Amino acid sequence: MPSTSTSPLDSALVGRAIRQARTATGVTQAMLAERLGVSAAYINKLETGRANPTVGMLARVARALDSRLLVEFRSEPTPTAAGAVSLLRG
Repeated sequence: MPSTSTSPLDSALVGRAIRQARTATGVTQAMLAERLGVSAAYINKLETGRANPTVGMLARVARALDSRLLVEFRSEPTPTAAGAVSLLRG
């Protein structure tokens, strides 16, 4: 069975994408948490890479921020793969 764990780099990249999309829209962690029906502490964990969201949660975050979710699969992960997960406005 495939592992569901992610590397710290993967979690950090996802968290960075969430934070960038949230701040670009002027939404606070508390506001996003309320929109999603989760705690602000959970949003903080997502953004700092200490929680791994499901694909469903990523889609909910994108909708809550009026953004599109873009996931790019790469054959070789690199430390500079900051664009691997993006939330795009519009």
